[in-house]
Amino acid sequence: MADDSAADGSDDAVRVWLVERTYSDDEQNLIILVYATTDGERYLRKERALTSSGDDRPTTAAIDASPGNLGT
Repeated sequence: MADDSAADGSDDAVRVWLVERTYSDDEQNLIILVYATTDGERYLRKERALTSSGDDRPTTAAIDASPGNLGT
């Protein structure tokens, strides 16, 4: 699975902000996070299972994403 963030500190990372958090109607225990650029032109969608108690996956207001992982 590819990493959604540009954790390597590369210069091409794009800052995206959390704009939506919803619970999936189709899947139980699934939360959907949508991050977007400030101009709203590109976005990143992440899905997380609420039942994964062992993983420490903090949800932050902003993340640095690889441009290849952003949709339009």
